[in-house]
Amino acid sequence: MKKVLIEIAWFIGVYLFMVIVKNVFFPIDNPVHYGTIDINIKDTYFIIRNLEVFISLLIIGYYCIYQIRSFILNYRNKTSNIILIIFQILSVVLISFLISFAFSLKNTAALSSGATVRINDIVSDINWKSIFHSLIIFQAIFSLILFYNSYRIFKKN
Repeated sequence: MKKVLIEIAWFIGVYLFMVIVKNVFFPIDNPVHYGTIDINIKDTYFIIRNLEVFISLLIIGYYCIYQIRSFILNYRNKTSNIILIIFQILSVVLISFLISFAFSLKNTAALSSGATVRINDIVSDINWKSIFHSLIIFQAIFSLILFYNSYRIFKKN
């Protein structure tokens, strides 16, 4: 029973830590518009819901904390290892969504014309090939770490 309470405390602690991180980096200036975050790049605004940012931060936060924790404990805590694998899989899925988003912006820039010249100029200034390849490499590294962690966890059991 003591181990379960410790895991619940860790899980809630990471959640509260990520709430603080979210509020520090993305504070709510106007309570009326608290549902979105505006990112300004030159003359273009990207509007992202707070929920999406918070879920992404949660996934990354849980993955990082539990990766460090599992490594320090030498993969001996089964509950911690299962949580690590779950959030690492979610991290790979999150990177897939980022790749899809970057690819859709690249295609939007290529297809835009006339009235959206400003958006086309701004979006086409970005080196999409480098971003796309970086995300693919990052996803491959995460997948390799996932396989390594799975091997270590199931080897111990």
